[in-house]
Parts: sequence; structure tokens; C-alpha cells
Amino acid sequence: MMNAYRAVLKGNRLEWMEEPPPEMANGGVQVVVLMLENPVGSYPSRGEAMAAALAGLAETGGPTSFGDPLVWQREIREDRPLYGRDL
Repeated sequence: MMNAYRAVLKGNRLEWMEEPPPEMANGGVQVVVLMLENPVGSYPSRGEAMAAALAGLAETGGPTSFGDPLVWQREIREDRPLYGRDL
């Protein structure tokens, strides 16, 4: 069985990005290094694009195909009249 553990190769050393394999407590383990397309830390942030998309959605008023949210909530929760309280 093969397990995956994230690490960064610096020179001839692996620096674990997460908890190291439990087998490391008994010494070394054999590894296979797979070079990823993008180096660590070079992935573009999508936070700004997500924020812009959400801002655009908010400007349009959001989705309208869902109908009245209060009616939906009552249907889902199966609200019933409570003593001394009108719905």
C-alpha cells in the first residue's frame, strides 16, 4: 500500500508540510519524489476572483428563482403554531 505525505524537497532534504509518516519514528523510509507542475507557493490566489464574483452577485440582488425565503423556511421546518405565538 502506498500513502501520500506532503513535503518540500530542499536540496537533498525533505521538509514535511504535515505530520511525517509514522514509519519515520523507526528511521528512514523509501520514498518516490513526484515533481509537481507548480512549485510550492506559486499557485495563484483565487480569493480576489471569488470576492469579485460574490460582489457581482450581491449587486444583482442574488438569485430570484428560489421564491420567498420565509415561505421556503416554513415548508422545510414544518413550522406549526405555538401556544401564545402567531406565525
